[in-house]
Amino acid sequence: MKKYLLYLMALLSVGVVFAAVSGVTINSESSETYSQSPATTTAQGGNVTQLDLTQNIQSGYWQAFYGNISGNLALRDANGVAVYDWGTSQFNGYIFFARGTVTWGSLVAPTETDIENEDSTLGLTGKTDSVNNTKTVGSTKTINIGGGDIGTTYYINMTSGDGWVEPLYTDGTNIVYTGYINSTGKNAYNGKKVNFQVMVPTDGSKMTYYIYAYLTE
Repeated sequence: MKKYLLYLMALLSVGVVFAAVSGVTINSESSETYSQSPATTTAQGGNVTQLDLTQNIQSGYWQAFYGNISGNLALRDANGVAVYDWGTSQFNGYIFFARGTVTWGSLVAPTETDIENEDSTLGLTGKTDSVNNTKTVGSTKTINIGGGDIGTTYYINMTSGDGWVEPLYTDGTNIVYTGYINSTGKNAYNGKKVNFQVMVPTDGSKMTYYIYAYLTE
């Protein structure tokens, strides 16, 4: 099985496939968010009414991404000129989100302290929607990016759609949020058939995430 490692930088069209440089394009649809309209009631002088209220609170710290990925497989020189082009194909593999350049040879499972430090960095310590409160600790999830299986028991278990699982890793500097790529497609939270679904935390403001993908035939 041949394996290809793509490095994609969010908002930029830059890519690397092992030793060969390859341009990539990121097509981003418009973002959306949830807001709840106010309810109404009537008020009449002389009346006393009990009101039991519920509000659906929108997390202001997490961003979700979902969509599709394909790769163009070719043998290229340093200038990107193809000697032979096998064309665009659908692949399996993994997609990674991190807030910095990842040292792949150092990728390991995070510790509880790593997760707590991530919350501290983002100002999420003690919050209901912190990384620590969002993660699941359970059965080992693994990825293989050429150097053997890398396992972790920390992951985000999204029950929406077909139930996407997002393993968490670290290279000692970055927490790496990992999604499994499904080449045939699975249902996202909204029923759309997509290759991946991932969610990442922020500090409540706009933050840059680097996107990496590791594609396998």
